[in-house]
Amino acid sequence: MDKKEILNRMKMFSERTIDNGCSEAEAMLAAQKLSELQAKYNVSLTELDVQEMDFEINYFEAGKRKHPVVCSLNGIRDFCQVEILMHSYTRRNDNTSGNISFFGAPHNVQNALYLMNLIRATMEQEFAQFKTQWEYQDLRMRHHPQSIRSNFLNAMGYRIGDRLKRMAKDENQQVKEQSSTGTDLVVLAGQKRDLEHRKMFPRIGTARGRHSGSGSAASAGAAAGDRASLSRGVGSGSSGGTLRLS
Repeated sequence: MDKKEILNRMKMFSERTIDNGCSEAEAMLAAQKLSELQAKYNVSLTELDVQEMDFEINYFEAGKRKHPVVCSLNGIRDFCQVEILMHSYTRRNDNTSGNISFFGAPHNVQNALYLMNLIRATMEQEFAQFKTQWEYQDLRMRHHPQSIRSNFLNAMGYRIGDRLKRMAKDENQQVKEQSSTGTDLVVLAGQKRDLEHRKMFPRIGTARGRHSGSGSAASAGAAAGDRASLSRGVGSGSSGGTLRLS
């Protein structure tokens, strides 16, 4: 009996409950059979949940020139457990409300969209604050304002992305230490998400990254990325708790 058949039988037994019209004896027998299958084949209903995962795709508008918040995408991908793809700005249609797509479990996609908007707003707020400082006025005497802005925001975006990647790595390590089965389920879910995403976009390529910049503007941006308070909100954990920035 292959794993898919085992999981299907487990689902069948799990649905034989008194609430679903079974007698007490039938429900008890089904529970016993379910337990026997779990012990014999070392599988769980959680794995079945992974096999039957639903996915959705949603879009974020980063603008034709792509706002520097895109520098944090790798961190958002790992932290929110989603697949991310940048699309051509000129090829959008009525079904595409932005040029960056997020694909994954619905709650993870919503977290990723929320986080992108939050990071972009935080970056703009930090840069506005930087513009009031003497350091910015000094840079204006030697550099174009757009160059200063790019160096600051790119560096800040990359720093926040790196911090999110480390947080995701730490959480995965905690899952691994608590339960090897939990780690296996994370891997299974990721594999299924990647497979479904590649079915939707079979010609996925590799995008070029931005330069993080150098000089005092980039240093100030990186420092701003370090200052951003990254903490879990209500419902924290690998199940997709919302991140909070302040």
